[in-house]
Amino acid sequence: IGYDSWMERLITSSKSSSQIIVIANLLGKHMGANPHLWYDPVTMPTYASALTLLLSQKDPSHHDYYLQQKKAFDKNYQTLIELISRLKQKYQGAPAIATEPVFNYMADAIGLKMNGEDFQLNIMNDIPPTASQTRSFESKLQNREVYVLIYNSQVSNPITSRMQSIAEQNNIPTIGVTETQPQGKSYVQWMEDELNDLSKALQQHH
Repeated sequence: IGYDSWMERLITSSKSSSQIIVIANLLGKHMGANPHLWYDPVTMPTYASALTLLLSQKDPSHHDYYLQQKKAFDKNYQTLIELISRLKQKYQGAPAIATEPVFNYMADAIGLKMNGEDFQLNIMNDIPPTASQTRSFESKLQNREVYVLIYNSQVSNPITSRMQSIAEQNNIPTIGVTETQPQGKSYVQWMEDELNDLSKALQQHH
């Protein structure tokens, strides 16, 4: 979805006959959709199924092995699904705000009420938010209309840093999320760690 169009150029310029799986196509997502697909809980199981099928077709003699690995993945992934489900039962409808739409698919899955989305899109696209978007964002924090501020911990700029400071001054918990999988953590561990941080932040209101 335009997130890594450089990848197309990389593949075209290399001579190898690569097999390409475009996750956005598997999910029916088009240009303009939020590109942070790995935060959508349906993404990885959908990808795992497509990958298992592709590997089994290319290497039929190891078909059973691929299926076994897929089963192990599904079992591990179930712990994440259960965590999301528990958070949804507890925090559905809780108001949240984010500096960028990195985590929004997951926030939707939990049922959080996301604020400041026009501001977030501008930040993601490197466009300065408008004065009214900025004022609205600040007032949500100053009036404590949101329970948590979610920010991209891999990106720092003066405006998002200011929002973090305003949140902290108003005793609104802030949680950092990342766009890339931290080294030494599996995908499921990465998601669970961030969800546990979110849970701790939201608990302060319950």
